[in-house]
Amino acid sequence: MREIEFRGKTLKGGEWKYGDLIKTNGATGDGWAIQYYDPESGWMVEDVQERTIGQFTGLVDSMNQRIYEGDVLNVKLDDQWDYLGRFKGKTDIPSSLKALVHYNERMCKFELLLEENEQCGDHHLVSCEIGWGHEVFLIVGKFIEMPFKLECDRPQR
Repeated sequence: MREIEFRGKTLKGGEWKYGDLIKTNGATGDGWAIQYYDPESGWMVEDVQERTIGQFTGLVDSMNQRIYEGDVLNVKLDDQWDYLGRFKGKTDIPSSLKALVHYNERMCKFELLLEENEQCGDHHLVSCEIGWGHEVFLIVGKFIEMPFKLECDRPQR
């Protein structure tokens, strides 16, 4: 069975919390909270910023860090990992690209949205599955903290 976990940045203090995602109904309207276990305080629930919520993909990167929706990855490119054959026949392929981990609601799967790159042959986002070997991924940040050039905003939950 796979582990289901979410993370979100708290409204108060801006700390990242990891645990169960809860839909809340407060005085100011609907919102989201993360329920987690704190060894000193027991079970806690904290309101989080909706745009920071991300689900654990079940995968880890090359440093064994958990990969969450909304993470920005450095994706190593080589002869074995040429996403969708975009660099076939080209000699000046970059050694890596940045990619945003995104959940495709329609297809019910996690995907990588690769940054725009001139060597790709076109100038739009390329979506590809995230299931390849973790050795080519390295988390370099969270989209909310270090956005890079994408032609669309991260979809809202």
